[in-house]
Amino acid sequence: MARYFDEPDENDDGAFISIRFNDIIPQHHPAQYIKRFISLVDISEFEKKYKIGAGKVGRPPKSIRLMLGVILYAIYSRIYSAHKIDTATYTYSDFWFFTHKKRISHDKISKFIIKHEKEIMNIFLETIVLAEKNNLLNFEALFQDGFFMKANASKEKNRTLKGLEKRKEKFHEILEELLSKLKDEELTENQEKLNLKKMKVEKEIEKIDHLKEVLNNRIKAYSQKDCPSEIEDRKKKTCVNLTDKDAELGRNKNHGFDNMYTKVTAIDSEADILVASHVSGHNDEPHIMFPLMKKANVNCSGEYTKGVADAGFNTKGTSVQFEAHGWELIAPTKQHENETRNKDKYRNAIKFEYDELAHCVNCSEGKSLDQFEKYYDSRHGTMMYTFFNKKACAGCKRIDECTRSKKGFKKIKIDSRTSSQQRVLNQYLSESGKKIYKKRSHVAETFQGDLKKNGNFHQLLRRSIDKVRIDSQFHDIVWNLRRIFNSTKGRIVWS
Repeated sequence: MARYFDEPDENDDGAFISIRFNDIIPQHHPAQYIKRFISLVDISEFEKKYKIGAGKVGRPPKSIRLMLGVILYAIYSRIYSAHKIDTATYTYSDFWFFTHKKRISHDKISKFIIKHEKEIMNIFLETIVLAEKNNLLNFEALFQDGFFMKANASKEKNRTLKGLEKRKEKFHEILEELLSKLKDEELTENQEKLNLKKMKVEKEIEKIDHLKEVLNNRIKAYSQKDCPSEIEDRKKKTCVNLTDKDAELGRNKNHGFDNMYTKVTAIDSEADILVASHVSGHNDEPHIMFPLMKKANVNCSGEYTKGVADAGFNTKGTSVQFEAHGWELIAPTKQHENETRNKDKYRNAIKFEYDELAHCVNCSEGKSLDQFEKYYDSRHGTMMYTFFNKKACAGCKRIDECTRSKKGFKKIKIDSRTSSQQRVLNQYLSESGKKIYKKRSHVAETFQGDLKKNGNFHQLLRRSIDKVRIDSQFHDIVWNLRRIFNSTKGRIVWS
């Protein structure tokens, strides 16, 4: 056995130890790849926002490549807070590879992120270019999925129009009291304090007026397809958050409510490279799918002609858009999913199927509803058909199960876009459709699973849609870099 314990020499203060910061990190470490990637990125658009050159005075800004490297490596290391990145820059040795043990304050990190919204999008496009150089895109199909990101806002601070009016009345009362006090007071220090309070109250009233405008626009957008009776109900229930006006209240997985943003991602299946994404304040996945596919084709040199998504994306409107553009949508309908999951419930149920060629509705009892009336539905902007057959229904044994109508026959409403949605379902049920759809859960959902589970990302740190989109773009960049590093196993083609 050994004769003594090996421990540091207390008399040695380490004054003669030299550190080569470029040698801290091994050659195949992610920090090396990120630094190499940043060194090849065009930063001319970033530089335009700074006043640098001969004759210029003032404190020099931090290097753009340094800031990008630190932020990207921090997110790669699952560090999202600007304060924690600040600490990491001078505390963690792997960050010294970028900073040489110099501190970068959290306010500089935050200001840099907010200042370069459009330029960060260009960095994201560079990751797609790098993926294409390394043959990591196959353009077989584009897999889309959406998920919620919890906003940095308390649900207790949500207000309806009625709540905003009450809040405004309260501040008007405070303002009247302050004005009456100011009339009685002379030019003293107390009057200055009252003037400051008055300015704050006036700002709050201005903020409430702005929130009312935001809320009215939101109600107007949501109530376009509502009946007159539903519009009044919409006005009572729709709310806006005092802390983050862009975040909207939605139901979470625990059956509670939170203020949140919706993110929809579009991912290629070869190496799970993310080619496009969209962040909005509300859950509107179906209307995002088609524009997002167009955006993905702009971002890439190739073209996607097939879109794969779950039942939440497959609406009649989306089906028509894809068909009109010559693209193929592979997705089940919500009705098909319900019938598949609840087979016992629907086993003996009477079913109706629209026959586009014969322009009639066939029921599971062998009857054909071939008489119809048509009208234009202005709420949905489409032609509607009402199919029926009095004689056929009169001789049906299950008519009492089928309808409660006092007229004694069944009426079925069919949207003119139903045939397009049915073709999408048929494509999903085909052998080729099933083969592609099997990949959906892995390709489309891995990004959010990695972000939330592995990355421990449960809540956004910044507020407002613009800042949230910048943070979202950084997550996309880092995800692509991670996939490129892992898929190539370090043998990356850089040029």
